[in-house]
Amino acid sequence: MKTKYSPLSLVAGLAGLAGGLLLSGCSANFGGSASAPDQVSMQQISGVVHGGQQGLDNAQVYLYAVGTGGYGTASTLLAGPATTDAHGDFSFNGGFSCTAGQQVYLYSVGGDPEVGPGGTSSGNNSGAGLLAVVGHCTGGTGITNSQGTATGFVFMDEVSTIAAAYSLSAYATDATHIASSGTALATTNLSNAIDTAFNLVSQSAGTALAAPLNGNGTVPSTEINALADILAVCVNSTSGSSGCSTLFSDTPNGSGTAPTDTATAAINIAHNPTANVTALLGTVNSAGPFQPAISSATSFTLAVNYTGGGLLNPIQLAVDASGNIWVANNASGSTGRLSEFNHLGVPANSTGYTGGGLDVSQSVVIALSGNVWVGNSNVGETVNNLSEFTSAGTAISGTNGFTGGGLANPVGLAIDANGNIWAADNGAPSGTTIVSEFNSSGVAVSPAAGYPSGGVTTPVSVAVDTSGNVWVAGGESGGTTISKLNGSTGAVLSGTGYTGGLSAPWGLAIDSSGNAWVANNTGNSLNEFNSSGVLVNTSTGGGLSSPRSVAIDGAGKVWINDISANVLSEFNSAETAQSPPGGFTGGAMNGPSSIAVDGSGNVWTANFATASSSLTEFIGAATPVVTPLVANLTTGTKTPSQKP
Repeated sequence: MKTKYSPLSLVAGLAGLAGGLLLSGCSANFGGSASAPDQVSMQQISGVVHGGQQGLDNAQVYLYAVGTGGYGTASTLLAGPATTDAHGDFSFNGGFSCTAGQQVYLYSVGGDPEVGPGGTSSGNNSGAGLLAVVGHCTGGTGITNSQGTATGFVFMDEVSTIAAAYSLSAYATDATHIASSGTALATTNLSNAIDTAFNLVSQSAGTALAAPLNGNGTVPSTEINALADILAVCVNSTSGSSGCSTLFSDTPNGSGTAPTDTATAAINIAHNPTANVTALLGTVNSAGPFQPAISSATSFTLAVNYTGGGLLNPIQLAVDASGNIWVANNASGSTGRLSEFNHLGVPANSTGYTGGGLDVSQSVVIALSGNVWVGNSNVGETVNNLSEFTSAGTAISGTNGFTGGGLANPVGLAIDANGNIWAADNGAPSGTTIVSEFNSSGVAVSPAAGYPSGGVTTPVSVAVDTSGNVWVAGGESGGTTISKLNGSTGAVLSGTGYTGGLSAPWGLAIDSSGNAWVANNTGNSLNEFNSSGVLVNTSTGGGLSSPRSVAIDGAGKVWINDISANVLSEFNSAETAQSPPGGFTGGAMNGPSSIAVDGSGNVWTANFATASSSLTEFIGAATPVVTPLVANLTTGTKTPSQKP
């Protein structure tokens, strides 16, 4: 029933729908059987289209659902065009149809900004393109936003366009090609991405929010306003103006093709946040329509900060299949707790979860079942255990947690395809250098003395490759070695260890080709080793200063957090820095101790500094990856990093 249209066919084939008349000819039941529940929503949507602070007359507004034919393929047209009046008002008067589970957005193109003296007509500006997220189609109750409130009115302007472009960046090619793969996991992640836009912009006012909807943090409103001002230079002009031509020439896509409207330009900026930053900011004067706004930047990333949820020295984080963020806090004794935030940064509770042996947590990982495992080692290492919690936050590991198998200061955790938990044992206070293994029931598999770590003197991180081998890195005491163990037997496969360019190797991750990426905490560098342990390359730049943890997204891009310089670095799979020389900044990062990419393409860091104890989310910066990470080894292509 839903036809996919090209942008050219929209105007020609749907001219008779001007005014927003109801699409006809659709059955009221998409379930395929007479007894199936009604899956179609019939609802009216109205709104206003503004360029800057004034209405756009005669703009054409289309209602789309995000497609499911593959990332960046065609969106599905639901209704339109509805034509705006002299004030920019529009309405789909006859309602429209959408299927439960569809994610819906608006796209406005063209219109007269009336920028002449006294507001006289300046003619249609075909380069004016605006976006706004509408929400989730829920079947019998219509469309709702992230708070579950029915959507009836939508304010479209440059701010709503930036919010939509960044939140949906991972799915978008241009304004009419926004789509996911359509898998169950991708559908969840797409819904989460739609929600994210509501954390950035007021749907009813088209203004940037100062704080996320839950109020527990800050939104980069001055950066959003600056980006909106850049778009407004074109929107509030005439077709073919220098404002539009400059914007389009400075915002090509990855293939070098310039956009033809501001909505696609916004998407391209989200995809290429370091391109022509100074030039784009130079097109805006201090009297831009959206204020206050930044006047200088090294990149156009948008980072939101979140607090609460019992965070206290958060040291590691992990993402589950629903997009929830689980955080191990490095707090001791009675203050030991595990924090959980949903995909919008809303804490599951105010104090975090306790029990199960939590005490100075060091690491966290999510099992395929959704259960959460935490490695603990308190001051003096009198406690060395693993805690396990259900996805509801209930401790199931007992008062003292799981012990044995040589467990000694488990600083790093990973789970293999069999569900076994591997711990990188930092070894204090005994000085042993071992790796421990537990089965999914918390029973030690490794011997009482643990497995030898293969020449790694102080293990701090562990990762599992496609073949089930376990890689170990050690980043303290001047370590210069990584190793590889047989995941079935624990036998060392790397002899005395792999070396080359390593200097206190700390962060470790495996890519889809089986290569190991290592962040050198004192070497200010990133190393890539092939599956045989041969050094492929050493990379610097991109803001690397004291890199700590490594995450790889669904496109093979490598993300690293810097715990001292408070920046993120990004490298592509060819080891070329994608972040600026000073790295990506923002989001109140303060001692970012770990990093993770979620299934919607957002990058998360845990800020360890006591004064902060917060999370930072870089919106739409990465390519989505399957979560939890162990699911990459058991589904799809069964590689360590793949798209949902």
